Amino acid sequence: PTPRGSVGPQAAPASGGAATDHASLDADGIPKDMAVSRESHRSALVAFYKRHGVAKTDAEIDSSLGKYSSDGAEGLSKMWGILRRKYASEAQTVAKPVSERQAMVEKLKSFYQLKGVAKTDEEIERNVDKYAKPESGGFEKMWATLETKYGPNDGTKRGPEEATASHNKESALDEQRRKLRTFYESKNVLKSDEEIDHAIRKYSTPESGGFERMWETLERKY
Repeated sequence: PTPRGSVGPQAAPASGGAATDHASLDADGIPKDMAVSRESHRSALVAFYKRHGVAKTDAEIDSSLGKYSSDGAEGLSKMWGILRRKYASEAQTVAKPVSERQAMVEKLKSFYQLKGVAKTDEEIERNVDKYAKPESGGFEKMWATLETKYGPNDGTKRGPEEATASHNKESALDEQRRKLRTFYESKNVLKSDEEIDHAIRKYSTPESGGFERMWETLERKY
């Protein structure tokens, strides 16, 4: 008999086949119960990445699980929360009418041209896709942020000196953003675009100590 307080062997499924956790996954393919086994989380993670067309090696998957499972169910819940925001919500963006998305891309492209800000098509599309997600605050927040940076979206054109200064600042921030994203990927740390943007905004101010302080903090932590 199994001693009281210990966990006995799990019963085999009635069909005689191997047990699966498909019934315990939500619509995004994420375990509903964070207390399931590590192997169940691993199987779900492999399937999740495959579903979203993301290539990950076994070592990368095991590293992510090892990092977040060290905090138990709370850590795994955080991992899945980041993945849901980063990948699962992209399906909502794809589902939007192409014409609506393209119209916003063209509108944003015109805004940057008017303000004398150089942005690649890829950067513009990424920005539109980011704010198409409900959790980002939507396009209303996007325009509010842009107007704070560049002035009102009323057809006003910036002067050459102002446009050059703005472009140089944005280029520097974009470079820090790319470096930060690459750093986290090299450490196999999951961070959403919103979290990266928040860090860049935070350390872009003099009172925060600047990006030198940010990199010192990251190097001590990782």
